[in-house]
Amino acid sequence: RQHYQHLMPEIFRQLQELDEKRIRNIRNFMVQSVEVERNVFPIINQCLDGIVVAAKQINEKEVLGRQLSLCL
Repeated sequence: RQHYQHLMPEIFRQLQELDEKRIRNIRNFMVQSVEVERNVFPIINQCLDGIVVAAKQINEKEVLGRQLSLCL
C-alpha cells in the first residue's frame, strides 16, 4: 500500500523533475548557441568582405604573365 500511495508518486515526481531539468538545459543550450552564432556573424562578414576586396584586385593579365614566366 505504501508503495502505491507514497513511493511511486515520489518516483514519478522525481522523473518529472529530471525531464523538466533536461528540457530547461536544452532550451538554454539553444539560446546560447544562437547568441554565439550572432557574435560570429560580424567576423564572418568581415572575412567575406576581405575576400571580395582581394578578388576584385586580381588582374588576369598579371596572373597569366606570372604563370607563363614560371613555365619558361
